[in-house]
Amino acid sequence: MRTLCVVLALALLAPRVDAQTLPSPRDFTDPADYDAALRQAWLDPALRDAAAAALWHMHEHPLFKLPSDEARVESLRRRLGPRFTLTRTPRYLVLSDAPAKWTRNRLALLERTRHQFFRFTDQIGYPALPPRERLVCVFFAEHDDYRRFAAEYDRMNAPWAGGYFSLLSNHIVLYDDRTGPDYAGARAKLAGAERQRDEYLASADAARADGHDADADADKQAADDLARQIREAEATLETSVDAISTAKVVHEAAHQLAFNTGVQPTDRESPFWLTEGLACAFETADAGSSFGPRFENAEKLGQLRELIARGGLPDLERLVARTQPSDDPKRDYTAAWALFTEIARHKPDALRAYLDALNTGEPDADHPGAFRRYFGDPESYRARLARR
Repeated sequence: MRTLCVVLALALLAPRVDAQTLPSPRDFTDPADYDAALRQAWLDPALRDAAAAALWHMHEHPLFKLPSDEARVESLRRRLGPRFTLTRTPRYLVLSDAPAKWTRNRLALLERTRHQFFRFTDQIGYPALPPRERLVCVFFAEHDDYRRFAAEYDRMNAPWAGGYFSLLSNHIVLYDDRTGPDYAGARAKLAGAERQRDEYLASADAARADGHDADADADKQAADDLARQIREAEATLETSVDAISTAKVVHEAAHQLAFNTGVQPTDRESPFWLTEGLACAFETADAGSSFGPRFENAEKLGQLRELIARGGLPDLERLVARTQPSDDPKRDYTAAWALFTEIARHKPDALRAYLDALNTGEPDADHPGAFRRYFGDPESYRARLARR
């Protein structure tokens, strides 16, 4: 009954369209069938804008409920075990064994990224689609469990990956950075400093007991100075891990959205500069402020300037040809961010046209050729990036 009510409401409130070209809700008894028909129509460049508008009209209707792939979620639950809790929101399904507060915080970041992502596609006039179903995420409390799952379930064996989006599984997988090796290494250094502080305090007590007050005062001062340094280092570490964690969630959320909204096709390989440039362009340490390709990222801008200063900017012709990073991934990610944001800010119409072509089956083997057709000579961007 609810399904029929949704279809009737959509039919009564649907925007006026050419019934001979775009599917009408009056021709369907199930919203899922109407959704599928509109997505098929969206593949036609002549119908793309109208199909996207009709889909958004349906998905934002108060009676519409975004479906879920329950079979896939149940398969994940069996693999993960009973300690994982399933959290359902109107747009996401999250399986997590991390603390509830940590999980809620990540869910808020996912929603915030979604808002900024569609704000950007609106800005460049690209008719992005609402995802066809609730998006799935897996959150681990422990890094070791995350690594094991990544290797066994998604065949992800990159030791440097702090989280990932699997296109094949269509889910995000993350872990609490405070259980990771980098955080553990930093804490180990702090623990060494704390032991040294305690040694200074013990030495001060011993000197005082022997009547060597001057030595005791010196050791006590050294202990106090070290304690202050430890407090400052702890504060810096916590601020840093929070910033890294936020940027990571946003990065992977942007990947998932790009491949579930028609921004990037799922049936062919996109160039590295687009895939990683787009996700890096949404990274932020402060999700409370506006972020995305049109907003400056001071940290990444600093990385770009440092790269240029030491002559490390890669050959841009080779960069736009890549589908994977080279053996210098940090350099390539920085260059991809710079190239994508430069295009997004100064050539939004060309970016929309490029994404349109990419999603209508334009041959993808010649990435440099496609780049030239829409954006010009890749090497011409070297001077532009140097001026940033």
